Amino acid sequence: MSEFENAPAQKSKNLRNNIIVIALSVVLVAMIVLFFMQRREHGMIMGNIRAEKDSIQNELTQIVAGYDLLKTENDTINEQLVYAQAKVRDLLIEVEQTKRVSYEKITDYQKQVTTLRGIMRDFVVQIDSLNKRNEQLMAENTQVKEQFKQVEIKNEQLSQDIETKDKKLQRAAQLETRDLIAEGLNSRERKQGLPKSRINPDIVCFG
Repeated sequence: MSEFENAPAQKSKNLRNNIIVIALSVVLVAMIVLFFMQRREHGMIMGNIRAEKDSIQNELTQIVAGYDLLKTENDTINEQLVYAQAKVRDLLIEVEQTKRVSYEKITDYQKQVTTLRGIMRDFVVQIDSLNKRNEQLMAENTQVKEQFKQVEIKNEQLSQDIETKDKKLQRAAQLETRDLIAEGLNSRERKQGLPKSRINPDIVCFG
């Protein structure tokens, strides 16, 4: 009789145990699923962080290379370029050597990269302005030299013209003097009644 009385109790106990096992199994499965989901999410986050880190390194490398292309004859600006490029290199080394990076660190690096990129852009504008000014001054200098050359050519031509005119005036004066001498001799011989054959041709045609 007691066996029949204990059967429902045993059955109830077994049912309760089964429910507990099922509940624990569900919890375990949920925990496993949650673990893999979190692991996957963590992997995605770390992948994004590594991608951002690589992107920052590439940007810093490009900035360093960009500074190598900036050329100017201004010593003060050249010193500033060297200093700014050194800061970029220092940050690049820090990023490369950092193994564990968080989103906060990535955000800080991105802000620094933006600042450094802006500094280089200011240098580009400044150097471009100086180069354009130098080109303008060189063009103006070339124009002045050309104008000076033209003035020299005109002055030389004018000197040659004056010299040519002086020679012509001297020649004309010599010819006029010869005519006056010849005319004077002819008048005197006519007054003296001398024949034309006695005129000394050497006196008339001197020079």
